[in-house]
This record gives sequence, structure tokens and C-alpha cells, in this order.
Amino acid sequence: MKGQLLVCGCCGVSFRIGDDYIDRGEDHGYGTCPSCVAEIKAGNTALMTTAIDQLAAALSDDRRATFEAMPRHRQEFIAMHAMEQGILQWTI
Repeated sequence: MKGQLLVCGCCGVSFRIGDDYIDRGEDHGYGTCPSCVAEIKAGNTALMTTAIDQLAAALSDDRRATFEAMPRHRQEFIAMHAMEQGILQWTI
């Protein structure tokens, strides 16, 4: 697969597969270029940061301090759980 030419399904640019390419199951001949992957990851990080901040703001001072002292991956897990339970909701 390395060196294969694909068309980005997001922006339409042609790109060649590198060593770090991750196949995400797109249609034959399509993929996601490194620029779009970086943009998607940045957007996801920003959304998760917003969710964590909103969750922390709703906690009591003691619980907020405990929550903010947790590692990022644990905060993300709790925020995702809150979304799954309908406690924290996204509006588009």
C-alpha cells in the first residue's frame, strides 16, 4: 500500500500513502490526507476540551478540584460517559 495514490474524501487532494497511513475503510481509491487527519484530530481535541470544561464548571468546588487533578484520559472517559448518559449534551 505504501506509495499508492489516493484521493482525500474530505478535501479532494491527491496524496500518496506513507508509512504512518492508517486505513480507515474508505471506498477504493479514497482516503484521508495527513492535513485533514490533523484538522480532524484538532477539532476532536477542542470539542473534548469544551466538554471537560463544561463538566468541571458544573461540579462543586471539592469535586472540581478532584476532577481537574485527574489525568486527561480519565477526564475524557468521564465526559464521554456523561454524554452517553445524557447528562452532558451537544447542540449543533
